[in-house]
Amino acid sequence: YTFSITGTKGQTVSDVTVTITNGASNEVQVDNLIPDDYTVKEDVSKNPAGMTLSGSGEQTVTVTANNTTSIPTAEFTNDKTAVGSLKITKKVTLNGATTTTTEVDGTYSFEILDKNGAVAGTATVTITNGVSNEATVKNLKVGTYTVNEVTTSNPLGVSLVGTNGVSVEVTENDTAGVPTAEFTNNKEVGSLKVKKNVLVNGEATTSTLADGTYTFSITGTKGQTVSDVTV
Repeated sequence: YTFSITGTKGQTVSDVTVTITNGASNEVQVDNLIPDDYTVKEDVSKNPAGMTLSGSGEQTVTVTANNTTSIPTAEFTNDKTAVGSLKITKKVTLNGATTTTTEVDGTYSFEILDKNGAVAGTATVTITNGVSNEATVKNLKVGTYTVNEVTTSNPLGVSLVGTNGVSVEVTENDTAGVPTAEFTNNKEVGSLKVKKNVLVNGEATTSTLADGTYTFSITGTKGQTVSDVTV
């Protein structure tokens, strides 16, 4: 653990380090300081992974001359926060089958809930040309999480296959494999035909009098966009 020491009179003090072994507290003494108020600050950017400060990371001590019997001490405590990761895998199908079309493309959103139901993180997975994709959520405290797909933001007509809310167990230094929550979405589609009949003076004809291109718009009730078609 690395600490900077700064006085009020412009004096330069080299950074000091304190090494912890087997969890035993340790200390370092800095001598030959001129009397002054000194600010001691822990450089948390150099701390071991997952170590966070409990309390302030900056303290002020007053150094007096010949203080050998009562040396002021800046005391710091760190707490180890064990963290890990999880993956979210998204697969899509069209009418229950794999697809390379863009019909099920879009961005799918997820919430990661801790054991108390609080949102511990969010993620999105983007599907392009029907190809499966994944996202990794890092720096989660070790524990059990529930991954929920936010289905209200899914592309139109896409539904979740199976149940929502996948439970995963996040472990520290998960070198054996990052736990994965897997989701599959499906889009059901169908077809319609537009048939054009023509008459001339109310009767069937083989002439060219009614020949031409006829344009039709197609509108659904759910806001879907369908391009005009011609016959």
